Amino acid sequence: MNLRNAFSLNEDELPAAERETLIQSLAEFVVKRGLSVPAILALDMHRPLAHTMGAGVVVMTPILGPLFGLARMEQAKSLLTSRDGVECLIQRIEELTVLKSGGLNDVSRGEAPS
Repeated sequence: MNLRNAFSLNEDELPAAERETLIQSLAEFVVKRGLSVPAILALDMHRPLAHTMGAGVVVMTPILGPLFGLARMEQAKSLLTSRDGVECLIQRIEELTVLKSGGLNDVSRGEAPS
């Protein structure tokens, strides 16, 4: 009896283009509202629980599905249960935050503030 994949939620990965579109739209949503720091902090703190949160999305789909759409819930589950989904989202939020702020400031380049 093989139980290796008995509790696997990740049987259907998102296609690469769809995954990138989802990450981009989530990152833009966060950066546009000025929530980069709290989002990165929350995602980083809960990274070990990402797979569990993916299972939580599956459990909450009957309640949240009508609000967000079943396809969106499936995308969220796939992103959270993938090995590097949360990390890619954090990196994209950081990239967009740097772009929004106009690049690196003097302090982050190692120069003393005047």
